[in-house]
Amino acid sequence: MVRIFHHLAVNNTVACIVNKYSRLISPALFFSYSILPQFPKFILFYYSNRKKTSPVLIKPRLQKVLTRIFIIFFLLPLCGTLLAQPLVPGVPFIQSFSKAVYQAGSQNRDIVQDQRGVIYLANNNGMLSYDGTFWKLYPLPNLTILRSLAIDEQGFIYAGGQNEFGRFEPNAQGEWVFHSLCARIPEEHRNFEDVWEIKVLGKEVYWRSAGKLFRLLQDEVYVYPARNLVFMDTVEGQIMVQQQDSGLWYARGDSLYPLKGTASLAEQLVMSVLGLEGRLLIFTNDGHTLLYDPQQQQLQAWPNRATSFLKQNRIEKAIPGPSQHLIAGTTFGGILSLDTRGEVHLLVDQSNELLSNKISGLFVDKSRNLWAGLENGINHIQLNTPFTKVFPDHELKGTGQAACAYGDYLYLATNNGLYRRKLSQAFDPLSKQHFELVANSRGQTWGLDTVGGELLLGHNYGAFVVKGKEAIRFYADQGVWSFDALPTHPGTMVAGTYFGLSFFQKRNGQWQHLGELPGFEESSRFVEIDRQGDIWIAHPYRGVFRVIPAEDLLRSEVIPYGEQDGLPSDLHNHLFKIGGEIVFCGARGIFYFDKQQQRFLPNARFNSMFGPDTKVRRLQETPGGHIWYITEDEVGLLNIRDRALEKEVEKINFSAIKHQLNAGFEQIYPYRDEQVFFTAEQGFIQYTASEFDPAAGPFQLVFNEIRLTQPTDSLVFAGVFTQQGKPSVFQLVEDRRQFPHAMNALRFSYSATNYTEAAYLQYRYRLRGFDKDWSAWSRQKTKEYTNLPAGTYDFEVQCRTPLGRQSDTLRFYFEILPPWYASPLAYLLYALGMGVAIFTLVWFSMRKYRNLKEDHIQSVARSNKEIGKLKQENVQAELRHKQREIISTTMHLVQKNETIHQIRDRLKAIKKMARDEKVTQELHRLIQLLKHDEFLDDGWEQFMFHFNQLHGGFFNRLKADYPHLTPKDLKLCAYLYMNLSTKEIASLMNVTVRGVEASRYRLRKKLGLDKDDNLTEFLMQY
Repeated sequence: MVRIFHHLAVNNTVACIVNKYSRLISPALFFSYSILPQFPKFILFYYSNRKKTSPVLIKPRLQKVLTRIFIIFFLLPLCGTLLAQPLVPGVPFIQSFSKAVYQAGSQNRDIVQDQRGVIYLANNNGMLSYDGTFWKLYPLPNLTILRSLAIDEQGFIYAGGQNEFGRFEPNAQGEWVFHSLCARIPEEHRNFEDVWEIKVLGKEVYWRSAGKLFRLLQDEVYVYPARNLVFMDTVEGQIMVQQQDSGLWYARGDSLYPLKGTASLAEQLVMSVLGLEGRLLIFTNDGHTLLYDPQQQQLQAWPNRATSFLKQNRIEKAIPGPSQHLIAGTTFGGILSLDTRGEVHLLVDQSNELLSNKISGLFVDKSRNLWAGLENGINHIQLNTPFTKVFPDHELKGTGQAACAYGDYLYLATNNGLYRRKLSQAFDPLSKQHFELVANSRGQTWGLDTVGGELLLGHNYGAFVVKGKEAIRFYADQGVWSFDALPTHPGTMVAGTYFGLSFFQKRNGQWQHLGELPGFEESSRFVEIDRQGDIWIAHPYRGVFRVIPAEDLLRSEVIPYGEQDGLPSDLHNHLFKIGGEIVFCGARGIFYFDKQQQRFLPNARFNSMFGPDTKVRRLQETPGGHIWYITEDEVGLLNIRDRALEKEVEKINFSAIKHQLNAGFEQIYPYRDEQVFFTAEQGFIQYTASEFDPAAGPFQLVFNEIRLTQPTDSLVFAGVFTQQGKPSVFQLVEDRRQFPHAMNALRFSYSATNYTEAAYLQYRYRLRGFDKDWSAWSRQKTKEYTNLPAGTYDFEVQCRTPLGRQSDTLRFYFEILPPWYASPLAYLLYALGMGVAIFTLVWFSMRKYRNLKEDHIQSVARSNKEIGKLKQENVQAELRHKQREIISTTMHLVQKNETIHQIRDRLKAIKKMARDEKVTQELHRLIQLLKHDEFLDDGWEQFMFHFNQLHGGFFNRLKADYPHLTPKDLKLCAYLYMNLSTKEIASLMNVTVRGVEASRYRLRKKLGLDKDDNLTEFLMQY
């Protein structure tokens, strides 16, 4: 079949497309297209016969052109239509909100959404709002049951209850406040019981009670002359009503007119009316669906596949849905989705997570997802998502283990057994038996693999080959995880088992067990075979093993690897085959095995995508070369595109399904790029790319509340901005709020109206005027600031989804006023006070100047006197300095004379010993010469004189107190007073050091000092 499409493909692009999707197209479709190459010939043959001319020969080039036109305008659109469908029927993800969650009444009816994306519901206890994080309740003033809601184009929300009608408007704090409009109703019509429906048409607002129809226009209320109204709706811009025991009526101006041809509805109760291709589709309470043709003015049955279902379960409400579908809520059967041809596409009820089968309200939000108001709660049904849930074992909802398409069947393995469904089988959501159990497969299944053209099942009870509706066991010794063919041994395969590896060989069409690999008993759940035929096994807690197959498989070599071989740890290791190569995922990072170095080395390509420290738990390549991944924190897709010589990788995060996967046993099966199955804790999650429009309904950020936390906790803003009294999605800069300085601590609470990914949204914020930059992305939804200084501020917050979509920036403008001592009045008082202070200062300065002038004159006189005194002191100081110099010089002369005296004495001794007369004469003359320079006694006397003057009669006091002191003692006292060292004193006195010590001892005796007294200190203090 593929060759047929390659023959049709006139260029490589078309060939790639057809080859990629060829498995999707049914055999019947292939057969019909097998004649396409002859299609241009047939056209020209038919043309020539009609013109009765000779047959026209088609040139090959023309045939190619015509064939290309046919493919582009017929074949490829048909393929696209087929690809847009999920592979098997699935159930959308459903969020449930019980009364315990939203803390209000049980029943919920009408649902509306404002321009910010916030959802509002008519709850028994009042208007209930939900912004993705926070629930709020706004009761009616008379505390009656709220029955209906509607929102106008300006954003005001109209509400009706028991004998009450009005609208919610935001007050100055941004909080919804109910304003009754009953006073505008004519007095005779003010008793009207419950308001069951409210509809807005432009500037007109209509509401229906049990017996009356009201219209509000330009603040005036008009009451239509009607009786026993049982239904009201808007259809094609027209108000349509039904009166009891009559057909349909429509409002025009101030009157009601019958809709001709609908009188037969008098015996039925109309529940909903929808527009359908220029006609009206009417749903009645007894399950009838009728088409009204305005041209023919008659009713006829609308053929659809849900007729019996609707009759049995009774319709409550129908609304237009996304993708031109119709959505019907029933009393007993849940929610049904039909297309315009009457085909059923979806059934959601209590068996697949709906809180109740009785539907009171339906609403499709801006993101094209469905909200259902129930008798006992609220459901959010995610229609605009690529994921649906598949439960092959129906209400058992067993854990998904593996998936595989084989032949014309999809097989899904669960912990309850193996189930299958024919791929070409038509969808029938009303029939819940979509899958059949494969015989002999009950129990815990593990893996599905195709080897040698056969589908094999790994099971807790062994190994099975699947043949049609039956699983036939061919190995029962132990549980089996998976299978893989051995390229080095044709006709042979290896199975990963609970306790190692088992080898099998195909003989006579049957798999024969060759035996287990001796000495290797590790559980082998992760098994892959590389290009060389080596078998690799990863054990999450024992490391990685490599088996090199021998000719005799039971003699194969086993090589263990671990932390010593380059892996970050022996724990948490997994392996997968990507692009024909084995990829090893460790506790931190991704690796490849270098056979030359026999070590595991970091895989730069993958580590650049995930980070070198990320723990990757699953990698799965799709037929188109894209890669699905599961880490500790994320589930996502690496969308790989060719860009010239390089590959561009787009990382798409689908973490919203992470918590629902079969943790630790996650399996990913890509049937094709656009359709992928994930094993989940309950059943399977089916991914269908074409079912998802991520750009639908851009979400927005909203403030839940802004509160002051000082000096007391108080509400500042409740979330609804206004412009000229009307609700708005943002605040104008000129509406900046002002707070006293004492109220300088605020807490901001915010949320995003993205209801499908609320748990995985990330936020960042900054306070312009205070923060330097944006905060890091986090899931934090509150931020508090304290002790803000006076100034103007802009609080900004942004949000992003796991897919990278980012909201617009939400802002709140405010100002912290300065404290009272920094206010304008305070500054005026400061200026006046400063003026008085300056005047006083100048006056006192002038007075002080005069006083200072007089003081200056006296000061000059005192200064002159002081100067004279200082001059005299300087003279005295200079005199003392000169005296010190004289003493120093005198000491030098004394020392010199002592030296000369010693030389002269020595020369005299030499003279006596000399025998030569001439020598004697010369020595005599030399002695006489030295005698002239000897002034020892005179020099010492001069020294004593100056020393006495400088030191206040030191010698005189000593002589007076100690008259028995000798000149030598006085000389020693002078030297000690000058703090000379013993060595210096010995030199001056021409004695030894011991002589000085002896002299000091005698001096202490004469002065009467004790052993503990210091001689030098005594003399210096004397």
